[in-house]
Amino acid sequence: MTLICAECGKELTREQVRKGRKCCSYRCRGMARRKRVQKVCPVCKKNFELIQSRAHRACCSPRCGYIFVSGEKHPRWKGGKPQKDAPRIKVNGKKVYVHRIIMAEHIGRDLLPSEVVHHINGDNQDNRVENLRLYANTGEHTRYHALNPEAGR
Repeated sequence: MTLICAECGKELTREQVRKGRKCCSYRCRGMARRKRVQKVCPVCKKNFELIQSRAHRACCSPRCGYIFVSGEKHPRWKGGKPQKDAPRIKVNGKKVYVHRIIMAEHIGRDLLPSEVVHHINGDNQDNRVENLRLYANTGEHTRYHALNPEAGR
């Protein structure tokens, strides 16, 4: 007579059967003891099984979990505004921030890629020359904000 492991489906040895075991190993025995919950993933609609201690999870995988909480469902949702809401225009097929073009015209040369244009009042929509300040690199710009924490970003 052959018995099969209640958890993984492997055939039990004679010794395991003689000792009255229903599982092939301690690992399978531990897994068999856990209470399980059946759920349906809200993203991919796949049926999946969780142990009781993880029943709070809504989705079958991290990928589905990310999709499930993206957009309006995400706790840090800001209403759909793009992160960088500064206006851009196309120049020679590339999108360029308007404040960089205005600063380049003001100083009479093209800006280097390392140069940073800062909005003094923190409003990315306000591209007046008197509201813009040029920094040679990101380090200088970061240093300014470190020394002036109340300054607009």
